[in-house]
Formats: sequence, C-alpha cells, structure tokens
Amino acid sequence: MQCCCSKQRKELDYLFKDAQKYNLKNLAKIMEDCQNEEEGTGMKSIEIMSIVSELMAIQSLGKIQKKELVRVFRTILPKQNQSKIKLFMTNNYFFMNETQQVYDFNKVTLFCILYCCGDNKDKTRLIFNIVQNYSNQCVVNNTQKLIQAVETLLFIPSVVVSEVLIQTQRYNPADYDHDLYELIQMYSHEKDVLEDFAKDMIGMYLFPPHYKNQFLREKEFTERMKEFKYIFLNPVQLREKFTIYIFDRKQRGMLPIQTRLTSKPLINDNPTLYKPSSTQHKQEGLARNSARGSLANLLPNDFLKSYSQESAREEKKAMTKGNAQPDQDEQESVIYKYDDVPQSSLKVDKKQYSRPQSQVNVNDTSLKGSSKDLNEFTLQGPLENPSNQISQDTLNMSKLLNKKSSGRDTNETLGSYRGSLYNLNRFTDVQHYLKEMFGLRFVNYAKNFFQPLGEPEMQFLEKSFETIKKSHNLKFPEFNDYPYQIRELYEYFKMSITKQDLIDFAQKKLYKDNIINVYLRVLEKINLVKQSAFNYNKAKTKKSPEEIQGENPKKILYYTTTFTKKLNKDAYLEECLNQLQYFGKYDYVMVPFFIDEVNDKRCLIVQINNNMQQVDLYDKERETDNHDISDTVLHMMELAAKLQDQSFHDDKIDGSVEGVPVDNDEDMIVACCHIAEQMTLNYQIEMQDLDVDRERTKILYSLIKLLFVE
Repeated sequence: MQCCCSKQRKELDYLFKDAQKYNLKNLAKIMEDCQNEEEGTGMKSIEIMSIVSELMAIQSLGKIQKKELVRVFRTILPKQNQSKIKLFMTNNYFFMNETQQVYDFNKVTLFCILYCCGDNKDKTRLIFNIVQNYSNQCVVNNTQKLIQAVETLLFIPSVVVSEVLIQTQRYNPADYDHDLYELIQMYSHEKDVLEDFAKDMIGMYLFPPHYKNQFLREKEFTERMKEFKYIFLNPVQLREKFTIYIFDRKQRGMLPIQTRLTSKPLINDNPTLYKPSSTQHKQEGLARNSARGSLANLLPNDFLKSYSQESAREEKKAMTKGNAQPDQDEQESVIYKYDDVPQSSLKVDKKQYSRPQSQVNVNDTSLKGSSKDLNEFTLQGPLENPSNQISQDTLNMSKLLNKKSSGRDTNETLGSYRGSLYNLNRFTDVQHYLKEMFGLRFVNYAKNFFQPLGEPEMQFLEKSFETIKKSHNLKFPEFNDYPYQIRELYEYFKMSITKQDLIDFAQKKLYKDNIINVYLRVLEKINLVKQSAFNYNKAKTKKSPEEIQGENPKKILYYTTTFTKKLNKDAYLEECLNQLQYFGKYDYVMVPFFIDEVNDKRCLIVQINNNMQQVDLYDKERETDNHDISDTVLHMMELAAKLQDQSFHDDKIDGSVEGVPVDNDEDMIVACCHIAEQMTLNYQIEMQDLDVDRERTKILYSLIKLLFVE
C-alpha cells in the first residue's frame, strides 16, 4: 500500500483545498515553516545511536536534569543551531512538571529518533524495543503500548512543532497567527482523535486487513517498516497525513465542539485568539503528559500520577472493546522499559535513615522510605544494574513457560525457570532447554568459558586480535535474532567498549571501568545459564539440591561501578534504593568500586556473603586511603536490610581486607575481573597465586570470543 508521489500530491491538494474552505489559507506556508523549523535544529547532523548513548548516560529513572541535557546539546550541536534546538526543548511537552528543571527521557529520545540522522534500521530497532512484548519478543496488534508510541510520533511533529512556530513570532500576513492557532486547536482535540488516527496508521502500515497474524517479530516489523518507506520515522509525512485526517474529520462534523491546546498559548496579544475555558485549564497538565504519545512510562518509575486514572480508564475501555490486555510481565529493554500501567513513585523521608558521621564524605544524604513506599520500588532504568535486569528477566521467562512458583524463587533465583513438569516436558533434555533460553552459541560459549587456554585458543586470539587492529571499529555478529538475555549483553558490550579500549587493555595501558562492567555482565549471564541448568534438573528429577549431580550454583548479584559511583549523589537517591531491593536475597553480592580523580586512582572489589554476614574487600596495598569504602559498604547493607524490613547490626558483620599482589591500578582491573570469575565458579579466592598476565589474556580472549562466537 505504498503511496506514489502522484497520490501524495493529490492528498496534499485536497488538504489545501479543504483548508481554504475553513479559512486556513496559510496552511501551505505553515507546513513549509514547520519543516524549516525542524531542519534548522541541526539534528540531521547527529547520528541517532550516538545521541541515544549520550542520553542514556545522563538519565536516571526516566529523568534527565536540565543542565545535563543542555550540556549534551551544547557538545554535539554547532553554535548556530543551539538557539533553534532551545525552542523545541523549552516546550512544556518535554518536561516532567511545571518547574521545567527535569526532562522526560523518553520524549527527548523519541524526538531524536524523529529528527536525527542514522540508519533507518537502527531507528526501527529502537522503535521495536519500545513497543514489543518482551514475553514473546514481538509487536502485538492493538496493544496500548503500540498505540501510545505511534501517538507520540504524531504528536511531536504536529502540536509541538506548531507551538514552536508560535514562539518564533514571525507572522506574515497578519492573520497567519490566527490560522496557526486554528490548526493547533484541531491537532489538539480530544484524545480520541489522535488515538483513532494512530490506530488507522497501525492498521494501514503494520497490520493491514489482509494480514492474518496479529503479531510481528522483529524481522517482520523491520520488513513492514521498510515496505512503507519508514513512514513512522518521517515527521513531515506524519504531520501531513495527520492534518489530512483532522480536516476530513472536521468536514464530516466528527470533531468535538470544545478544543484545547496542550499548553498555554505562547502568544496571546490578540484577545480574539484561543481562550481556554476553566475546564480546559484543568486539562492542560494532563494533556501534556497524557497517553497521547507520552512515553514517560517507558521506564520503571512513576512520574505521571496525573495519568494513572486516565490510564486505568483506557485499559478498561480497551478490554471492553476486546483489545489485548495490558502486559503485566514486561522486562527491561536495553534502550527502554515500557510499563502499560504507571507504578507508584518512591517517596523518601530523609529523617528516618541515619548513618555514622564517618560516612559523610561518601554518602552525603540520609535516606529512609516508609514501609508502604518500600513495597512500591520498581526496577531501575536501562544500563544501570544488570542484576535487577536479570531478576526481571527471570520473571518474564518464567511466565513465558507458565511457571507457577512462589516464595524465594520468584524474585531472587537467577534463571529459576523450573516451571511445571508439564511445561518442561516439551524439552528433550537440559541442552534443549538451555538452547531455547539462551541460544546454542552462548550455551557453548558458557560451557567453555572457564577452560584453560591451550594452543588453539592462543592461535585464535592472536589471529582475531590482528583482525581487530586492522579494522575501523569493533565488528559484532548479527545479534538481533538472539534471545533477549544475550542480545542485551551484546548491546551493552557494543555501547561500552571500543576497539581502542581492547588494544589499550592488551598493552596494559587501560584504566577504565568499562572492562570490569562488561566482564561482570558476561559472568552474570553465565551464572544465569548455570542456574537454569540446575533448576531444570531439579524440577525434572524431583530431587533435593543435595541429590542432584553437579554443583549447586550460588545466586550472585553483580553490581557495576555505575551503581557505586551514584551512591554519594543526592540526585540518584531513589535509583540506588531501587537497586538495593533484592540485595539480601542472594547468596553473594559483588560490588566493584572505581575512582578516577586527578590525584587519586583506585580500583577494588568487595565480596559480600549474605549467608555468613561476611564482607571481604580486595584491594592493593596503599599508603593513603581517602575513601571510606568500608563505611559505604556497611551503609549499603543497612539500607538493603531496611528495605526488607530486617534488622541490621554492623557489629555482627565479619569484615576483612585482602591484599592483592599487583603493581598498579591498571592491573587491579584484571584482579577485580579474576575475583568475580572465581566467585562465579564458587572457588576459594587465593590471591597469592594470581598471574596478572595470564588473567589479562584470559579476559581479552573471553571478550574477543564474543565477537567471533560460532
């Protein structure tokens, strides 16, 4: 159903003719100016994946501080374009609230998807990550998340860009402003207008009547987007089609009498122009953050209380119509997390959490949440804490198998996919099960991960490393079809480590925490494979853990240096509490610390044994210590205990400091990875036998092997 140029021209002619009938004689000029405003931002010179990476680095729980976003745009945009982008980014629609100090991460990201350059396949993959159902990894027709995503892609280039035009105050002829207001009013009718058009677009371009299936896999979704020339990524076409639609509705008398703007008129010198009623004033705040494409609820926190009632009403309406029910088992995407129903936000009473004075230089804020609030914690945003992502992955994969579990296994067990015997009977053996969950490539990779490197492995490493050095950048396998668990790992790897990082690491020159974070993410996935295999055997044999042959893997929670860096920042208070909610439900917790200051470099790792209440800190010997790492760990454990309504007594913690025989901080990166690996193997950690060069080679081999995995 692709539209040829002649058909599109005919539609536009009809549009402008209809506009004349309704006294919008400047519509052609308005459309042209909208496009000029979009092009004037300079966003077309910015590559989409690079700016998404920047946004993810500064976001926290779906929020971006205004100063951080300003810094990013000042960095990536030429000076002459910064005033243009400011016109967009000061629009009320992109902010979380009336203070205009915190941006909605998702709205800004979707804005970038519309206007940045880049491969349409990359943009399509980002859209797919937003709207897919993670339990079956496909886009389902008529789901609320799909409709809302399309609504947003329509709303930004129509209403937001039009309001930017008003703000520019360059009207010629004199009644141009009146025409523009009239157009915005038609754009901003009751939500049903936008929702109905979004459904029409979905039915026309994604799920046409002749298409029997009501779901699209990623490959099919990409093919459908390509077939219709990526219309959902083209703001000009989206605006034109939406405009045609509203004029057609108006001509047939289908628009409501009352209209409203999404925000207060930016110019109101003419008293004859749009004057919102008192009822409309009350609706404005809701309209800015309504389901009309607001993707604020993509991330797992609640910052749209005003939308909760409307969302519930829409879900009830959707179910009444026979639409698909909102998904309850969503998990985190590498790019986004989409919850159909916003969850309650975290309220923090800073008076109730206290700590010793010695912790002031590490944690400069006291924390406390009421017991009611603590039960409302949600998972953190993307690329922050893989441990919480894995916990959520476990729940979702379990639901995919119709697992009926309770108690401890529900939240804490990595890879706890026991399920009922009925569900597991469809797998011939444990290898079949693991292949289904993680893919054959990664299962084989995990199987050989801990084997010592022999001559064939060294030859592979030498040959592969030479290939990497000659290439322009790191080349990753096509991982889009991999199971989500493994696709997430590759996404994280791709965004964290560069070709030069691997070269510097091999040459003992790298002092960056990205190697640690990616390696811990790899260990996390391998631990998940081990847990899955063990739980499968336990469910199939109906034996106790002691009776099952093989090792019972420990449940390990892997934090990252990203988390520990945020422990002392007020802005990340909610996020840190959020990431501690499952702390006490694991056997072991690995906590890396990374400090890179002008006069202070430090890399170390802490192992916490929750069962034995034991803390082991691994660090190289130092003459001076300017950081209260021990106090930080104790404070973290205390917060985690309170989140579980448990008592905590630091005098009952058995702590020790283990010296690591390395010469420099670059080697401590290797040591931290080695310690986490030994913990994953459930080995006794013996630092006197540490061979830094051998372990460095092993880490390098393991990372490169992911790039050439067969």
